[in-house]
Amino acid sequence: AIDGEEVVLVYHVAANIGAVDHPVPQRSLIDFARVSCRAGAVASVGFDVELEQMKLVNGAGRRTLYPGTHRLVFSRGHGDEVSFDIAVEPPATILA
Repeated sequence: AIDGEEVVLVYHVAANIGAVDHPVPQRSLIDFARVSCRAGAVASVGFDVELEQMKLVNGAGRRTLYPGTHRLVFSRGHGDEVSFDIAVEPPATILA
């Protein structure tokens, strides 16, 4: 075994946001990190993902966070991927 480096990629997928009037990317790269690891060792990497990074550009050209299921996919660009689903609730309506 030899020392090595790996790049961990984080993608956003709008997995289930309902019908929209514009194209939706299959997935969008929202972050990445290069990790160095000694032979036989284990390395950890962390990401701070904000809701802002899960917004899509709507038909009017504005970035919009759609309610529904969003997915974060962690990948090395090859091999297995790990994903987590996030439920985004619609904004609360304030009744006056």
